[in-house]
Amino acid sequence: MAINMDQFLLNNLIKSPYQFSQMAGYPETDYYTENPYFFLRRELTEVTDSQTFYRAMLNKRVRHCKPYGSRWLDYTVRKEFDTLADWVADAGDTMENVLFGVNRVHKKDFAESYRTKRFVPQTPRYVTLQQALDYLGYVPPLVVNIPECKAFDSFADMLSEVGVLNGPIPPQGRKCLVQKPNNTIVIGHVVDYRVDQTSPSQVCVLVPQDMQFDHKTYSRLSEMPHGTTVYFRTSDGHFHSTDALMSDD
Repeated sequence: MAINMDQFLLNNLIKSPYQFSQMAGYPETDYYTENPYFFLRRELTEVTDSQTFYRAMLNKRVRHCKPYGSRWLDYTVRKEFDTLADWVADAGDTMENVLFGVNRVHKKDFAESYRTKRFVPQTPRYVTLQQALDYLGYVPPLVVNIPECKAFDSFADMLSEVGVLNGPIPPQGRKCLVQKPNNTIVIGHVVDYRVDQTSPSQVCVLVPQDMQFDHKTYSRLSEMPHGTTVYFRTSDGHFHSTDALMSDD
């Protein structure tokens, strides 16, 4: 079963000094890759030596995040977070700029400094967040995007949406067809209906019943017996079901 990204990383980032070296393609003897952490791409341009590092630390532009039990810890500001996204938002950045590795340009590269007889800073060593996830074999949960649509239930909303009303309803109403659950079809009427003289009118469908002069009044499709289909006449003179009228085709 797929799990979310944060839980996956917390489960799979181990404290082995060799995991990041293998992930980023560095020799396992490169001890400068030990103790990697998440940091932000802005460090690569804002932090270039010890002076800019400590200035950025003071301004909280340096943000380093590591697993801490079941949560994340940014030890540079001493704050815990539930997700990396929360950490990134707190740092004022975006997930696209998250890197995993080390950026210790404020520290000496002893081998290069010895070779050149001058101070040489350590170079950044990192991979992107996506590269780290790919290396560890992360499979994101399946996301199904269901487009939002406007649901219609009342006949007034339906007919107004598709332009079938086109003016006031005559006193005698407008004919419609109603197919009952037993597949019998009767002639109904679209009417302006009032419960009494003080109540507002509403567009309803009058459906004849089995007994003569008996009918039921419905203002919503959901009020009708399950399996009922209503057909309205459009300007072309043909009858169309509510499903056909409300479809996007």
